[in-house]
Amino acid sequence: MAMDEEVYIERGLMDSLLRRDTLAGQELTTRENDELRMLCRGLSLTAISEKMNLSNKTVSAHKLRAMEKPGVQSDCQLYCLLAETRMFDIAI
Repeated sequence: MAMDEEVYIERGLMDSLLRRDTLAGQELTTRENDELRMLCRGLSLTAISEKMNLSNKTVSAHKLRAMEKPGVQSDCQLYCLLAETRMFDIAI
């Protein structure tokens, strides 16, 4: 809970943000990169799987591997990290 205009940042996210170079240090594969870009544009895993002619499980596995590299554990942490690093434009 934030009080007096303070911002609370979950510990895992803060660790990821402080290790920002981790994202650059562990290269994403072309597929992981493409899928993260599409997620940031607001596409669902199902839409991405149809667009890339892959199964939902494969797309999900690529996303999970991409999340493991910087050490994020949730979609929220992933989007925050991508927004903070300005890796992609995030659709709002």
